[in-house]
Amino acid sequence: AVPIDVTAWVTPPAYTGQAPILLTNAPSDEVSVQTYIVPAQSSFIANVFGGERTAPVLIIGEERTEFASTDARNFQIETTFDKSTGVKIEKDGEVISSWRLTVVADEVPAVSFINDPEVTERAAFKLQYQATDDYGVERIGGEITRENSDKKIELMLPTPGRGSKQVISKSYHDLTAHPWAGLPVTITLFAEDQIGQRGFSEALSFTLPERRFTHPVAKALIEQRKELVNDPDGNKEN
Repeated sequence: AVPIDVTAWVTPPAYTGQAPILLTNAPSDEVSVQTYIVPAQSSFIANVFGGERTAPVLIIGEERTEFASTDARNFQIETTFDKSTGVKIEKDGEVISSWRLTVVADEVPAVSFINDPEVTERAAFKLQYQATDDYGVERIGGEITRENSDKKIELMLPTPGRGSKQVISKSYHDLTAHPWAGLPVTITLFAEDQIGQRGFSEALSFTLPERRFTHPVAKALIEQRKELVNDPDGNKEN
């Protein structure tokens, strides 16, 4: 009989930046089983060579999956894991390798305001924010909404060092030309990771900055515009 040789490794998803993990071949007794901590959706690949010509079996819990043969003596299998589990390989009626994989879920990004929005001399506003993620922040944005309105203003915020695990930054925005200028609004930030998970900040209320007009006609027009935006149905002509 040809001696049996097992090679197995776990490859984390590319976006995690983690290197493949070679699994040390371990016997089936519980004392010798090694535990490996791996990210969710890591791929598991195992090759078995030697022994009888019967295909090995991968055992995960109660599920048994037969290896595919690459030639008369070589067999391979590949799968992914989304939860912690025990993994065994059985060949010719015996368990020849056994491991324990502790799967760590990808955390949702966290984002928060460092300060309340600050109005500049030119009626823009400054946002200061920070965001974190276990494998890296892909992008940061904001949503401005108003009570009793299903519309929103979407902001894309600078994300320096995209893929960084921690981002601390600021941005300036001029929305004085928007119909909501001068009206109370609510702003919420979001941070998104590389698999599309979003985390949201607390919602902050502030008045959207507006240009200051001294001419009486201009001031009257601005007031009329605010009235129309505040209550469009009530200000319609009959």
